[in-house]
Amino acid sequence: MSTFEKFVRVVQPWIFSRRYPHLKVEIEPQTRALFDELKTIPTIVCPNHCRHEDGELLFLISILTRQQFKFLAAREMFNSYFGFGGFVLRQLGCFEVNRGGENPDTIRATEHQLTPSGGKVVIFPEGEIGYDNDHLEPLEPGAVAIGLDALIRLHHHEYQGDVLVLPLALSYQFDHAEKVCSGIILRLESKFALTPMTGSLHARARRISEAYLTTLEQALRIDETLSPSGFDERVAKVFQISLQKLAELMGGKLPTGSERHQLHHVQSRIFAKRRKASFFQRSMYKHLEKQTLDLNRLRSIKSHEFEETSSLDSLADVLRNLDFLITGHQSSSSQTVVVSAAEPLKMRDYVDQYRQDRDSTIEKVTEELRSHLQEKLQEMRVSHSLSDFGGNSLTLRNNM
Repeated sequence: MSTFEKFVRVVQPWIFSRRYPHLKVEIEPQTRALFDELKTIPTIVCPNHCRHEDGELLFLISILTRQQFKFLAAREMFNSYFGFGGFVLRQLGCFEVNRGGENPDTIRATEHQLTPSGGKVVIFPEGEIGYDNDHLEPLEPGAVAIGLDALIRLHHHEYQGDVLVLPLALSYQFDHAEKVCSGIILRLESKFALTPMTGSLHARARRISEAYLTTLEQALRIDETLSPSGFDERVAKVFQISLQKLAELMGGKLPTGSERHQLHHVQSRIFAKRRKASFFQRSMYKHLEKQTLDLNRLRSIKSHEFEETSSLDSLADVLRNLDFLITGHQSSSSQTVVVSAAEPLKMRDYVDQYRQDRDSTIEKVTEELRSHLQEKLQEMRVSHSLSDFGGNSLTLRNNM
């Protein structure tokens, strides 16, 4: 560990508490114990990714659990602060990944961090911020593939142990979710000149989101008679048309594939042009980059989050997202993030299958990772909801 990293690990808890004063952190006792058990076992840590602060949170977790994590991070992050951000990230053990292209060197370097002495690598398997703390984005197969390849490489060097993939659930829980929802709804109803209604918070939030979506459709000149009727379909159409316009500005077209793949393709092209642009042109590309980030926020808003069965925490997340898209402001709200690990996946159990059929094994294990992580998130949400329903405030220990 470099002197620089040692220094950052000393000051990071203080920095985190100042950057996120409304956020408390609790690592569940069994998760702390599990990290102690895994100290000498090479492990890929796979958290869900629903907030911008997740990366900093994972670095803090590495300090609190007395582990040293290496990180796989989007290459756009390495260009921040005129390149100084990249210097800091590399010093802290981060590897940049081009989410819109091939990354053989990065993958190889990441595999080599999984050392027999217990190297730890953090990979966000969703590959993008999902902004939904209850539901996962489809997972990318990279984390599982790296784990299996690393185990085979280690076996070639007489290593007899295992490589683990650890699902790590980050559950952000509002201390006063109903109050957060009410405050944002009143502000956004005023913004759109909507008469406050007596319906539920979910119904009022749905009305606001539809009003916002209508303004986007009008700005894009989407013919109402051709616009799909379903909320999710309308969001998808606005996303596609907006992203296609950005792709054309970059001199290309959208590739086939998922929304996330298309988004990463456009972001990669913007990033490449921004790196070569003059000082005066960079602000334009920065603005285009912000548009892609806003589109990612937009596509994360789903109709099921406005159903009455959706938790108030989930609704608060959606409303804070809408608030940012509409006003550029995101209200500060007292929250606790609970960190809980699910049962690790042992790559040794799959390596023989992997040698016989690489693709289907990666797909199978990736689905198991998604299932373990999703179940843990749901378990934590239910536990939090039951605590609130029982009339007891959820008191969590601040570990900083």
